[in-house]
Amino acid sequence: LNENQLKAVFLALVQWSSLIGDSSSEKKLEAEASTMIKAEPSRLITVLRVACALQRQLKIIFTPYLGHVVDHLAVALTMVPPPNLASATLETKMDTKGKRGRQGSKDSRKRKDRHGDSDSAVNTGDLWAGTAMGRTAVSVIKEWVEHDPDHTFDKNRVNKLGIPLVGLLESGLKWNEGVEGYWDLVNSLVLPCIVSVVKHVNDPNLWKTINYALIQKGESSQAATRCAAVKVVSACYQEVGEEYLVLLPETMPFVAEVMEDSDEHVEAAAQELISVIEKLSGEDLNSYLQ
Repeated sequence: LNENQLKAVFLALVQWSSLIGDSSSEKKLEAEASTMIKAEPSRLITVLRVACALQRQLKIIFTPYLGHVVDHLAVALTMVPPPNLASATLETKMDTKGKRGRQGSKDSRKRKDRHGDSDSAVNTGDLWAGTAMGRTAVSVIKEWVEHDPDHTFDKNRVNKLGIPLVGLLESGLKWNEGVEGYWDLVNSLVLPCIVSVVKHVNDPNLWKTINYALIQKGESSQAATRCAAVKVVSACYQEVGEEYLVLLPETMPFVAEVMEDSDEHVEAAAQELISVIEKLSGEDLNSYLQ
């Protein structure tokens, strides 16, 4: 395909995924491609996977086309699971000491299936769709910022996608069945993607937007989310370096708070964050934390 043919095919795919009325006009396709009227999960996943594959293969040649799936990415990152799925998934994260563990959840689902209850099958499909959309969206964003010499991933894109991206530190708990799945999402996708975005934009004002969203996750009722937020902040300081110390004044209250966290994993992550900051700044932070 030449560039014009690729553009026409990709915009047609974007239109199909957006469930917008048929049109043979490429100009109309381009105008409508950024409008998400209705998000159908399987189509949304398809167009994002195609975009990700093309971006990996064509790199900077395809980067400008990603502007047509910004709304798709926003929808994928902010998709909310049904209440029954969210509560059922969170139950599987409870340990077995006096609580319902994974085996209990599986047994319960088996019992429902034997009695002809279709909720389990629906939930499994919803769970897969939510996980696939989130993971694929993160992959697209990471590929975008790593092959974007013209900085098409600009302030507007950061404001539209940055906060929902950070939001996966919490919503990921609802979409991933089991703690292992959640931490795989965080460590292999979300954390590296946020760090890549921060390094790419290289703008303290945009750093503040992302950092503020991360600090807010430090107030989550879920210990795993608080721990993940601390780890991401630590990674940002470590990867960006001394320039990121400009955010230290607004980060210190967050550090002081997570240092007192009741969860040992959050506290350990906070200690690691302090070590990273002290190494970069050359200062002892104890005086700031008292």
